[in-house]
Amino acid sequence: MLKKRKRLGFTLIEIILVIILVGIITGITGNLLLQGAESYTIQADRRELMYLIKLSMMRMDKEIRMIKSASATDILTYTATDLKFNDINGQTIEFKLNGTDLLRNADTLAEKVSALTFAYLKKDGAAAAVETDIWSISISVTVTGGESITMRTRVFLRDVHGKYISWKEI
Repeated sequence: MLKKRKRLGFTLIEIILVIILVGIITGITGNLLLQGAESYTIQADRRELMYLIKLSMMRMDKEIRMIKSASATDILTYTATDLKFNDINGQTIEFKLNGTDLLRNADTLAEKVSALTFAYLKKDGAAAAVETDIWSISISVTVTGGESITMRTRVFLRDVHGKYISWKEI
């Protein structure tokens, strides 16, 4: 009779199968971690862009409300891409796009800006042809950094026509 030998180790096939399974599990886990890291990076970039655009819009909103009067002596330039005016303190302020920089006078207000648009509106919402017709200014800013984000706001000028504007009149 032959004696049966006890197996004390693993066969080569068993070791190769374990290595293959560990490799598959590691690949799947690594892929999931990589997707999570990419998602975090995309969200962090988007959050930064949103912060930049919100801060810029709030600054422009605040300063445009301080236009001294709706006249040619106080609204100096009003094109679709450039707004220059005198505020109630006598300071001249200009917002314009220079390349991808949104400028307030010579200072950079925001970077990565791909579009800046101003629309000058009458009380009834139609386009204003002259400075004295301007009741509100619509601003649109697009920031690009991986994706494009556009934010729009409408700024109502303060008491430039001799009375304050209420929302009921709009």
